[in-house]
Amino acid sequence: MPPSPRRRLRLAVFSPLPPQGTGVADYLRDLLPSLLALVDVDLFVDDYTPSPGSVPAGCGVYPHQEFPVRRAEQPYDLPVYHVGNSPFHEYLYPYVSRFPGLLVLHDQTLHHLVAGLAEDGRSGFYFREMAYNLGMNGVQQAFEVMMGDYDVPFYAHPLNQRMLDASLGVAVHSEFLAHALRSHAHGTPVERIPMGIPLPPDPGPKPALRQRLGLPETAFIVGSFGQATLQKRIPQVIEAVAGLADAGVDVHYLVVGTVAGDLDRAALTGPPGLAGRVTVTGYVNEAEFQAYLHAVDACVNLRYPTAGETSAAALRCMAAGQPTLVTNTAAGAEFPDTACLKIPLGPGEVPMLQRALQVMHDHPEAAARLGVAARDYVATEHGVAVAAASFIAFARRLLASPVGTGNQGSETTAASPLLKEVAQHLKALGVTAGDLPVLREVAEAVTFVAPRTDYRERVQEAR
Repeated sequence: MPPSPRRRLRLAVFSPLPPQGTGVADYLRDLLPSLLALVDVDLFVDDYTPSPGSVPAGCGVYPHQEFPVRRAEQPYDLPVYHVGNSPFHEYLYPYVSRFPGLLVLHDQTLHHLVAGLAEDGRSGFYFREMAYNLGMNGVQQAFEVMMGDYDVPFYAHPLNQRMLDASLGVAVHSEFLAHALRSHAHGTPVERIPMGIPLPPDPGPKPALRQRLGLPETAFIVGSFGQATLQKRIPQVIEAVAGLADAGVDVHYLVVGTVAGDLDRAALTGPPGLAGRVTVTGYVNEAEFQAYLHAVDACVNLRYPTAGETSAAALRCMAAGQPTLVTNTAAGAEFPDTACLKIPLGPGEVPMLQRALQVMHDHPEAAARLGVAARDYVATEHGVAVAAASFIAFARRLLASPVGTGNQGSETTAASPLLKEVAQHLKALGVTAGDLPVLREVAEAVTFVAPRTDYRERVQEAR
């Protein structure tokens, strides 16, 4: 007798969608159709209306405030939280601890997200998270940062411990990140799953695309795709492209995506030798993105410092069959050498990048073979169907485990290591429970835990 089919899971998925968010929103948009073939999904978003076409038919979309009510009316098998290092993920932060689920962590570092909340006036939140991750040392560092004595240590402290402690399991997109998290996940299952990148259709002949887009038809065009930031080494790419121009190459540099505030727009025009050789598009829709992507001769997607992410932009370049250059570090180092060229960090970064681009220019057949291998790699290792199947298999294993079974329908609040540390000190001083009301106002004044309290006002009052 054949086994009965397994019941379809019902998932509550928290994630930004277009027009809110960038990489994570595009990732879920691409993955949803394959997920819906396997499970039922309700999406819970922030206070906005998703772009037309970003949500497939059969998928519910609700404001996140409705989740507790809908959960009570018809329980979900599992909440799923897509968390990245940007303010667009702020709304789902409280749910992760309250309703344990499967965390899809797109970045190792969440410090930019947490610090962004402090900039909005919630300094108490920043103190709380620094304390949770680093104890009293975190409180001290947070105070020094808030007072302007030190820069925000974005890459020194990931501030992801609360997310790890509160989750039933964690899915990531690289072994690099899985290894980094397992060392302090305290037994929470951490699994690498494919990214889920669709293979785009061919938008047409390259000369026609260039003519329509206003790009030089005969130049060797180098492209950088996705949000343009300092971390993507745009100034270094400009320098390498300028070197190609000085060497006599008819080269053009194309930057497709929003330009971040940390990047000097004047730097994008490059040295005088690149006058008229740089095009910056700003944000474009998906169809135009693909047109630009197929119009170039080579893609450069460097990344340092890294927040531990797997670059969806790099994989999309590879999926388009473009020869792609990445930084040989973190998740980028895991890409096979047959599917991309890896540029080392250090003083040789720019010369190596220039040389690699020169080789691609001089040997277009070899560059084309690299692009074919890149597309094959994405299709095999990061296709949307295999990504959806891997994700659901991991979810089912979590639900079948004792921890997953025991947490369904429950709410939890993760305990703070700082509280334990403070309790030990108070006990050593002879403080009893009866003394705690007296100490509450002192504690709030010292650690600024009151919500939406401006720390500078507190300091002025203390003086």
